[in-house]
Amino acid sequence: MVAGQSRQAEADLNAARPLVARLFPGARDWFEADLRFTEALTALNRDPGRAVEAADAAARFFESQQNQIRLLPVLVTRARASLALGNVAAATADLDRVLSLLDQQTGDIGSIELRASLVEGARQVADQLVTLRVGSGHNREALEALERARVSLAPVHRRGLGATGIPPSIPAGHVAVEL
Repeated sequence: MVAGQSRQAEADLNAARPLVARLFPGARDWFEADLRFTEALTALNRDPGRAVEAADAAARFFESQQNQIRLLPVLVTRARASLALGNVAAATADLDRVLSLLDQQTGDIGSIELRASLVEGARQVADQLVTLRVGSGHNREALEALERARVSLAPVHRRGLGATGIPPSIPAGHVAVEL
């Protein structure tokens, strides 16, 4: 996010807070979690500590609601902020959680665009982790992280569907093989 956009996003967040505070509790909680996630995104490059703090709050809410789809981008953002702070252990824990949730959510993420976005964010964090592990001489851990990401972030194949998500159309008596 460029500086001008970051300042505008911060102003928008500050303007939204009093509006959200006037909402009834159920809706207010959701909007506050969204505001905290947006705060984490805007603070990511200039204040990663604040980004971790804001992402923690958003993650707690989405976890309490058992909403893994909303939790995934929060965890990716928190992992990126943790890496920026040099906290490899926290980033690794978040990335592991993201990969596990992606594995669990494979059939539940109906939007190809949403899954692609989540996978790309997780892939960027995985790349950073591998680079850090190699740079610190932990080659075995780097390979383990790389393999875990490769398996978890591979294209999704739904039961009975090809990689395109479209059932194969073949004449009776023939066999379809997808490579």
